[in-house]
Amino acid sequence: MPPQLLNLKNLESLRQFAVGKKIERKFQNLHGNLCITNLENVVNVEDVSEANLKDKKLIRELIEGWKGDSTKDSYGAWKVLERLQPHTDNLERLEIRNYGGRSFPGWIGHPSFFGIYSLSLFGCKNCCSLPCLGQLPSLRLLTIEGFDLVERIGYEFYCDGSSLVDSKPFDSLRYLRFSNMQRWKEWSLMGWSKQVGGGVFSNLKYLIFSDCPELNGACIPDYLPSLTNLHISGSSDHLVGLLLRCEYPSLDELHLQYCPTMQSFPQGKLPFNIKNIKIFECNEVVSLSEEGWPCNLKSFQINQCEKVFAEPIECNLRMLTTLTSLNLNLLPNLKSLNGMGFGCLVSLQKLYIIACRQFRCLVDEDEGLPTSLTTLQLCYLPELKSLNASAFRNLTSLQNLQITKCTLL
Repeated sequence: MPPQLLNLKNLESLRQFAVGKKIERKFQNLHGNLCITNLENVVNVEDVSEANLKDKKLIRELIEGWKGDSTKDSYGAWKVLERLQPHTDNLERLEIRNYGGRSFPGWIGHPSFFGIYSLSLFGCKNCCSLPCLGQLPSLRLLTIEGFDLVERIGYEFYCDGSSLVDSKPFDSLRYLRFSNMQRWKEWSLMGWSKQVGGGVFSNLKYLIFSDCPELNGACIPDYLPSLTNLHISGSSDHLVGLLLRCEYPSLDELHLQYCPTMQSFPQGKLPFNIKNIKIFECNEVVSLSEEGWPCNLKSFQINQCEKVFAEPIECNLRMLTTLTSLNLNLLPNLKSLNGMGFGCLVSLQKLYIIACRQFRCLVDEDEGLPTSLTTLQLCYLPELKSLNASAFRNLTSLQNLQITKCTLL
């Protein structure tokens, strides 16, 4: 930082402070957002205390970050973070990046930070366990990413063990994301269940697992009464199979992406209340089962799955009678809709076929399209040579027809 700025004693706004060899104790009036970066440059940890964040009562959003490999001096990183404790009154959002300590200072997750609603921990590669975060009373958004050494999440995640908790852990949490947890295998729920106060994470609406390849599906919470969206990416089919034993009465959308071992979908009976399913980049999926689908499914999108539809008989859709929207995108083996039971999709209103490079025709005369169609979009289909006039004859409800980049038509 230019030394001239250090004379601005009444400065109120400083969005980013890149640390040199020393952290100054100036800028006592800072408020709003503050990002402190390059903490790996700290030489004397006592200089960090001079920053005196505890006295800066008006900071609402705080980011503290290291660059590069900060794991070489794990204790030094811990001392730096311990001394960067902010004031408790007004802090609403906290983010820690690339912290190299083996554990977290006690102030992280302390319930005295009653205003924190968003907390993100990124790239803490040296930590073997997560900090205690379950007693933050206002926490609504939580992201955990890049904890390379964590194999188990247990009691320490919910409370610190120093006393019995009076309230359910994570009672305010709405959004939970775990990402890039390569060794994570076990998730303990510390005895909270449906019968005990409604269970942990009772208000959780969004749950995301991204790149957690070792996680055992048997450890996943089996009762999440408020969950509406579940996203599983980069994980095994064992995790996908968790749905067979779970009770998620509010689940509306299931999104599966890059599940490299999943060959068939669904793999059993899915929760009946799911209305939207998205399957992206699951390149080993070769078949769509005729059983197990939600009884009131409204929208199905399948995107960039290389092997699906290679054999239409393995991908019959006739059981999806409640489906109103179908999106087929970037499917290299999709050649036509013949043999897929489209005549049975009596509720289908919107059909999108996009960037399927071998797609040649819609349906033969004896197949037909659902008369309920209101929207049909055909885009980037280089092999589509003709449209069967008889397939359109009964589409009396069709309102929107878009044909784009079908060069052979």
